[in-house]
Amino acid sequence: MVGTESILGKSEKIVLLSSLFLLGVFIGSGFSLPTLPAGSVYDTELHPNDEQAYQRDDDVIGNPDYFDIFGHNWVNGQQLDIYLSSDLGLDGGPYINAKLGDVFLYDESGTRLEYFIPVRDHSPGYDGNTMLTGVVYEVETTLLSDDYYTGWPTYKYGDSEIVTADWDGTRTGKSATVSWTAGPDYNTISLLFAGDYGFDGRGIRFSYTCGNDVHASAPVPEPATMLLLGVGLIGLAGFGRKKFKK
Repeated sequence: MVGTESILGKSEKIVLLSSLFLLGVFIGSGFSLPTLPAGSVYDTELHPNDEQAYQRDDDVIGNPDYFDIFGHNWVNGQQLDIYLSSDLGLDGGPYINAKLGDVFLYDESGTRLEYFIPVRDHSPGYDGNTMLTGVVYEVETTLLSDDYYTGWPTYKYGDSEIVTADWDGTRTGKSATVSWTAGPDYNTISLLFAGDYGFDGRGIRFSYTCGNDVHASAPVPEPATMLLLGVGLIGLAGFGRKKFKK
């Protein structure tokens, strides 16, 4: 009997510790970032396809003070705000050998990149095309971080990441005004769309051309994150219920 109780006690401890660990992962993923405005979607994207195996579980490759993208928020249905590290302007700032990539919008199902909006004018010498700031294009051909960093050691950037789109993007007749606001905890890129295009709430993809950090989100809460929270809470609830019955 004593042996059975001892085994049960060990099992309960394992359940409790596992639940606390899962909740810690969930809470840590949110609170390691600055507090963003209510309704924001926090960045949880990693680099699962990176050539360097040790970088696949990294949020940011390199200095997070320069490359970190914290998340985004849809404001009043027609404005998209993207929050990122301080001291970087629309040209990428003086600290990094990279520029801002395009803002991609997923389709309504969240499975395909449907539109993109440059937040800076593309130049033939750097991008190989002349896409214009604030114009909404349809996605046809995308460019990877590797296209910008040919010949660079792959450990220095996030390789194989979609960062911009190429020449054959079709103009949609839609547009947005792009602006930059500096702040003490993060900077904000704002895209104020000229009309109600039905983009509100869509998932987005955004990165620097180096791909050192990528923010990609589905239109609904990220399932893996919600699973961590749910499993953690269920585990704690079950543990508490068992203790109460005793």
